[in-house]
Amino acid sequence: MKFALLCSGGKDGWFAAWCAVHSGLEMVNAITVIPTNPDSELMHSVNSKFVGEQARSAGIGWISREAGEGEELRVLEELIGRAKTKGVEAIVSGAVESEYQKRRFEIVCEKAGVRSFSPLWRKNQKTLLDDEIAIGIEATIVSVSAEGLGKEMLGGKLSECKTKIMRAADERGVSPIGEGGEFETFVCDCPLFSCPLEVVEKEVDWHGTSGRLNITKLVAKSPLPRTRGI
Repeated sequence: MKFALLCSGGKDGWFAAWCAVHSGLEMVNAITVIPTNPDSELMHSVNSKFVGEQARSAGIGWISREAGEGEELRVLEELIGRAKTKGVEAIVSGAVESEYQKRRFEIVCEKAGVRSFSPLWRKNQKTLLDDEIAIGIEATIVSVSAEGLGKEMLGGKLSECKTKIMRAADERGVSPIGEGGEFETFVCDCPLFSCPLEVVEKEVDWHGTSGRLNITKLVAKSPLPRTRGI
């Protein structure tokens, strides 16, 4: 079965894709709805315009479009329709805990006539974080917005920030995978990529106790020998 990955560029989406590929599905596209509202409850927007570079490294197509406030689901349905013309039969997402998000994705998929698959749903969050790092996902922290997580984390690797994230989870109740928006990531490498990506230019926007790292230039590094999907 061919699937498209609903992807904003973060670790959960690409780990979900890895799980789907290892269950025997074929990934052919990435779909990105880019919200103009940075506080959208459905879609993340931080650096999602660079998902196309991830898709290129993964050897798949990329379908994307901006969506104004309240338009995200309508635009998503439109993009899924375009993906169906390429043979897509299922949409894979990295939903973990949000019933609001998952249910709305399911409704859109049902209307579009495709299946919805969320392989990370209700998995233990600490285990998910361990597994994402263990399979070789290299993600850069691009947003933080929670007590216990500071400005110094922006631009840091997920694996290097794990100890601080786990401490914040134990002491302050922060989601270990940033499910509540406590932090967001952008994947620069994973086992599905043919070559890693490198952030070469960036800007930090920090206000009070939260902020984001905006990527301004991203380049593909020399291809590394690897077996796709392993």
